[in-house]
Amino acid sequence: MKRKNHVKSLFGTNLKKYRELANLSQTELAEKVSCNPKYLSEIETGKSFASSELIEDLVSVLHVPVSYLFESPDDNPEESAVIEKAIDKIVLEMSDKMKDILSSR
Repeated sequence: MKRKNHVKSLFGTNLKKYRELANLSQTELAEKVSCNPKYLSEIETGKSFASSELIEDLVSVLHVPVSYLFESPDDNPEESAVIEKAIDKIVLEMSDKMKDILSSR
């Protein structure tokens, strides 16, 4: 039973991480995958677990392999690529003035 709770907790933590990297609120993600925001919150906190259909919808919207939602932080060597992609997106959206300020530091 303890292992099951670990998987639920790990899944929820990873889901929250990739949702935030996608710059989505719980409400926005819930709308995109047609689920209740409260239920999504319960998944992220490890109180509930997603159905296989919901998992498929989540990875489709978040653009991550399903394995990313089940891996512990040390198991994912490709995680830096996801983080780099998120940083690149942020930089592209920055104004030229902000880019100049950051590059001068």
